[in-house]
Amino acid sequence: MVTTVPSKHHHCTVLISVDCDSLPPSLTVTCGGRNSVESQSTSCSILQIGVKRFAGGSDVVVLRQGRSQEGSSRFRIERIHSNPRCYRQDGNGGGSESSSSGSREKIVSTGEMYPNSKAHERGDLKVSDLHTLYYEVHGNPKGKPVVFLHGGPGAGCTERHARFFDPQHYRIVLFDQRGCGKSTPRGCLEGNTTWDLVEDIEKLREHLGVTKWMVMGGSWGVTLALAYAQKHPEAVAAMILRGVCMLRQQELDWLYKQGVNLLFPFAWGQLMTVLDESEREDAVSAFYKRLTSDDYTVAQSAAQEWLRWEMGLSFFSTSQTNVLAWDGKQYAYVPLATEVESQSEKVATASQNAASPHSSPSTASTFVSSTVAQARLECHYVVNKGFLKENQLLEGVAQMRHIPGTIVQGRYDFVCPVSNAYDLHRSWPEAELRVVPNAGHSMYESGIIKELVRATDQFKRLDY
Repeated sequence: MVTTVPSKHHHCTVLISVDCDSLPPSLTVTCGGRNSVESQSTSCSILQIGVKRFAGGSDVVVLRQGRSQEGSSRFRIERIHSNPRCYRQDGNGGGSESSSSGSREKIVSTGEMYPNSKAHERGDLKVSDLHTLYYEVHGNPKGKPVVFLHGGPGAGCTERHARFFDPQHYRIVLFDQRGCGKSTPRGCLEGNTTWDLVEDIEKLREHLGVTKWMVMGGSWGVTLALAYAQKHPEAVAAMILRGVCMLRQQELDWLYKQGVNLLFPFAWGQLMTVLDESEREDAVSAFYKRLTSDDYTVAQSAAQEWLRWEMGLSFFSTSQTNVLAWDGKQYAYVPLATEVESQSEKVATASQNAASPHSSPSTASTFVSSTVAQARLECHYVVNKGFLKENQLLEGVAQMRHIPGTIVQGRYDFVCPVSNAYDLHRSWPEAELRVVPNAGHSMYESGIIKELVRATDQFKRLDY
């Protein structure tokens, strides 16, 4: 639909397209002077069009409840053509002024993840004599390229990661970093450093024929994204970073020595049960020894507790129906309405089941579980401090300050605290910092999802 709002001296033209599942409650376009409305539509009908007069004499066109013939749909402005003194509002009570002629885009985002999509391209890229990367491409084959850098290290990619991007606009590249997911060999630490991964991204970009792409990363993916952008700034069109991690010593101490353990003493106590008393002063080194052990049972047990600790810190939103209670043997979450004693047997059984290895020790020489691979890779990078000098990524921001960026941070992120994002933003003030209240570390917290999708939608205006 094209809606034109003419006036005596100036006008605004809004091109609206329909392509997904939901609409904002309203969209308003404001121009000074007296306005009238013209509309035309083939595949879309607007159920309500109104003209309202605001204080100050400006008329506002309000479009509500648009529907496509195929059903309810995502509603967005693709482009606004504006003349001087035209104002835009997007239904949230705010407006912005355009004081110069020309064309500029205004995107209205619902903040909802896009539907599932299937990869239209899959492949394996040999990046060294030892390592081969698995990758897949979603979305529009001719769209704007974007690469998603997963966390961990070692967590791998899933098709769900593509849902943060509009598949009609973006060519979405996902890949498993060295040693994880479908990349081979799984769990391999040889030739596995930050700078190896940085060059892997470049090889993948060249392999796919991409000149420049947007880079999105979360947690460890932020570390990798910053390293990549500082090494190859010419290849980066924009950056979206979630849950800032730069692997500084203070960040490692917070997570594995003295810091967040004060907020989660029960989970920390559980983590320490894997180690002997004498090893607990340097927990990371002790875990690394176990995670690289030839004894599969030892490695699997250490991996389960390592990942249990991290995952337990990842969500701020927790169940309101459970309480942490002592059952006579251990602390466990039990339903509020149930007597603790009646849960003890179930808790003990569940704990025993969780501790059972997925494979027998006899398979240790030929099989590495995804659990062991991820924990091993994470610990490998922690032990080596990300193969970075202290504060290297902060000091290197000067090389990438010209790159448009959005930083999304959960206010109650216990894995990568908000101070990390604050420090990065101080070095990179040109970036937009969005701190989400009532959100933690996970990209799947509702507020984090909204901000990430908002960011990818807003960057549609970039021409690269």
